[in-house]
Amino acid sequence: MATALGDVPANSQLGGLTDFTLGHLPGVAASGNAAAGEVGELVETAIATGGAISLVSGTPKTVMFVSLTAGDWDVEGRVTFKYNAATQSADAQGCISGSDNVLITSGKEGYDNTRQVTTTSNKSISVPRQRVSQSGTASWFLVAQATVSAGSVTAFGYISARRVR
Repeated sequence: MATALGDVPANSQLGGLTDFTLGHLPGVAASGNAAAGEVGELVETAIATGGAISLVSGTPKTVMFVSLTAGDWDVEGRVTFKYNAATQSADAQGCISGSDNVLITSGKEGYDNTRQVTTTSNKSISVPRQRVSQSGTASWFLVAQATVSAGSVTAFGYISARRVR
């Protein structure tokens, strides 16, 4: 039996779905999570302010990471710097990196140049979403760097990845 382009016969692998329009994939109408390996799978890690990682001034430091299996992923994050009686002397930076404790400067990093002066405060940087395509399992790191001339700084936040195909 011939079917029109875009029609898919119902079968157990499609869960009883009988018709797709080309270019459209129906979403799930119920709550829940996409299973591992399926489009929409979400992997995320977060550290709250109480678990903030100590930074050494001017030195990149991994705040947290996610381990991702083979596939195409969109990865993004946010790093929050907690200044403790600190004076910021250079841009604070955050990025998604394929290497532990390595700050990348590819145009996909985030910066804060507001120069915190002898303050105890929090300042967040959103790290833009970037595509990660890999053939095997690999870790991706949320890396932060802050430079202070006085006081100290710690970092916390989150990194998340969603499988896009």
